[in-house]
Amino acid sequence: RECRDYGEEEFAEAAHMMDEADPKQELIFGDRYIVNRNRGALVRYDDILWIHLVQTYMNGVYLGKLVGIHTRNRNYYKLAPKRKDSEEELREIQDRILEKRPDILIGYTKENQKEYDSLTRS
Repeated sequence: RECRDYGEEEFAEAAHMMDEADPKQELIFGDRYIVNRNRGALVRYDDILWIHLVQTYMNGVYLGKLVGIHTRNRNYYKLAPKRKDSEEELREIQDRILEKRPDILIGYTKENQKEYDSLTRS
């Protein structure tokens, strides 16, 4: 579902990135894409509009933090650090994205939510 907006060339580039990366590496940061092996997701940096930290729970039990990514086509992705709640890894994920997209919305606020909605309305 998440990858339906991408074509053969993009899938080929993602496959090449996965072949080149360490097999234990779940998140692969390429020149144009992020590949999340664990979730089978492919995200183009150019599509990212908003990132923020998310605390996850299941049945009321805290599971950890991750980075939430919202794209221009209103898809939502979650990128988790290898080590639960590793602030260093969470910061690294955000920094890698911000290197490619310094102009995106950062943080979960009502203002960012409204801005994201206005950016994706068309």
